[in-house]
Amino acid sequence: MRSLGARSRFTVALFALVALSFGLASPRAAWAQPFGAWLSLTGGSPSYVEVGHSPALNPTNRLTVEAWVNVADANSGSCSSIVGKNWRQAWWVGICGNSLRSYLKGSSSSRTGGTIASGGVFTHIAVVFTGTRRLHYINGEIAVNVPETGPLTTSTAPLRIGSDVEYEFTPSGSIDDLRIWNTARTQAQIRQSINKDLEGALPGLVAHYKFNGNVLDARGTHHGTIIGSQTGFLNLPAVTNCEPGSSNLCLQGRFTVGTRFRTSAVPGSPFDGFATTPAPSTPISGILAFPNEDLWQMLVNVIDACTAATPHFTVAISSPSTLFTRTEVVDVRNGTSRIYFHWPGPPTAAIQDTASFTSCP
Repeated sequence: MRSLGARSRFTVALFALVALSFGLASPRAAWAQPFGAWLSLTGGSPSYVEVGHSPALNPTNRLTVEAWVNVADANSGSCSSIVGKNWRQAWWVGICGNSLRSYLKGSSSSRTGGTIASGGVFTHIAVVFTGTRRLHYINGEIAVNVPETGPLTTSTAPLRIGSDVEYEFTPSGSIDDLRIWNTARTQAQIRQSINKDLEGALPGLVAHYKFNGNVLDARGTHHGTIIGSQTGFLNLPAVTNCEPGSSNLCLQGRFTVGTRFRTSAVPGSPFDGFATTPAPSTPISGILAFPNEDLWQMLVNVIDACTAATPHFTVAISSPSTLFTRTEVVDVRNGTSRIYFHWPGPPTAAIQDTASFTSCP
């Protein structure tokens, strides 16, 4: 059996704040996706979320299943179920060892590809069926792209999250922001909404589980039921202030910022490590450097606009790097977090987020 293993100093500092809150208590509305509360699974005796069968949960022409996961295969490397609609008959998404695996047309349709990070790191996964191809995405990067014929097969079994009716092995860890679509989401669409709460009319979104203290479908009527006693919710509780460290910034006295970087060009490859803080930060800005101080640097600013007509903090992240980076910003005072990616290739435009952190003061 695998465990989550040793964590970096930033991850330890972050998850030391986590409070376990089993039950259905409602979180604060200010919480942002992908992390308000999230679903917690122990990998123990069968304990999961079950959603009654609906044909809508079993699309046949197009399908996208995406979620944030921080899971380990608790079945000794022989696969654990993240979400499934009967892997023998229809579709299933899971973790095998540390790899993403999917079935789309029952037990004869297995594909494996893409590494799910270990060590307490949330990874965004997506499995897409376009009608002619199957794709696996890890953090917005294509890890599998193979021919696939349709239509997809169906099952009248209930949907299970953290399990499957024919494979009850539950992973150990957390799942958040599970989205099921009857459309084939493009890479651009996945990246555009990877860390955003979904609003407005969204054609093709069949079900959306935010796990903010409940297992309700935020978009429809496909609500879930918790089965077993070892499934609950985790959240980031509020504390007064953050502290800067060798691998994290502390801005505005409340925003902890840390960056992981990767030098490999292979999607889903393990991160090389954490960026460092080569110089003291100011109250509103700081620098994160990687792989060393002389190569790439990232500038992060958190601007306090609480006196504006619409109070919020603006988070701005810029870097000339061509490497893959994952930056996590945590408002420790309000218990909210957000993850931002710079994908490999030519330097991308600076990230500017004016909507995620709205709690003042």
